[in-house]
Amino acid sequence: MPLIQSSYAMIADRIRPGDVIAFSGTGWFSSIIKRVTRSAVSHNGVAFSPGQLLESTSPSRVHLGPL
Repeated sequence: MPLIQSSYAMIADRIRPGDVIAFSGTGWFSSIIKRVTRSAVSHNGVAFSPGQLLESTSPSRVHLGPL
């Protein structure tokens, strides 16, 4: 499946629980991840419920927060 880049505002009303959302972070650590993996994506998360995202924020922590 091709990577389609969109802003959150453009897709917010189409996000459903279970959707996988890929992010292209702009921080220094995200830049390292993208360079090492040769990818446009630095991390991803799963839409949990309307407006909430489930994502791993470290090897031992999962965070549920706002999308």
